[in-house]
Amino acid sequence: MLTRRHILATTLVLATALATSAHAEDKPAEIRIGTQVFYADEAGRHLIEGSVYDNQSRVDLTKARITQLAAFDFKQLPLKDALVVRHGKGRRKVALFSDPNCGYCKRLESELKTLDDVTIYVFPFAMLGETSLAKARDIWCAAEPSRKWREWMLDGTPAPTAATSCDSSGLERNLAFGEKHRIEGTPTLVFEDNSRASGVLTSAALDQRLTQAATLR
Repeated sequence: MLTRRHILATTLVLATALATSAHAEDKPAEIRIGTQVFYADEAGRHLIEGSVYDNQSRVDLTKARITQLAAFDFKQLPLKDALVVRHGKGRRKVALFSDPNCGYCKRLESELKTLDDVTIYVFPFAMLGETSLAKARDIWCAAEPSRKWREWMLDGTPAPTAATSCDSSGLERNLAFGEKHRIEGTPTLVFEDNSRASGVLTSAALDQRLTQAATLR
């Protein structure tokens, strides 16, 4: 986690480099630390933390900028750390970041199971505490993890307790990937056109988004 001391130290370094463009546009300098956005005056003396709004368009410019910085190409997803669930030919694709203890995630699974011709890359994303991590690890280490995931999420059938020797480092990589790209809640869906959706979508809405994303890939 970045501390204010880190932010202030970085501000002094970056503000000078950004001052020219900031002065030309009559705006404060943008300070980027990963996907976090702050602002500073040209001298780097004053640090501004918070959102900048466009009063005419009523748009949160800071939020839009953070979304832009956190974006990634669907093709760059670390699929080796995903469980694969395929329906039919699986020509349409979507990534799902999901916590095994998340009630909304389970509701979304019920909608997803009705879809045809889709491949779902499930990234177990144990962000809700130690019990989530334990359940995710048991599923990850099971003989058929994709099937065990569905059994747990849809039927509440737990996977066998994982052996202590099982390598579950992929679960940590998923959390690190989510932090880098500001995946801050579950469930989060990422479609082939790089768009995202959070929360529970109906099967009809999912079907529409999947088809639209597949045509734009």
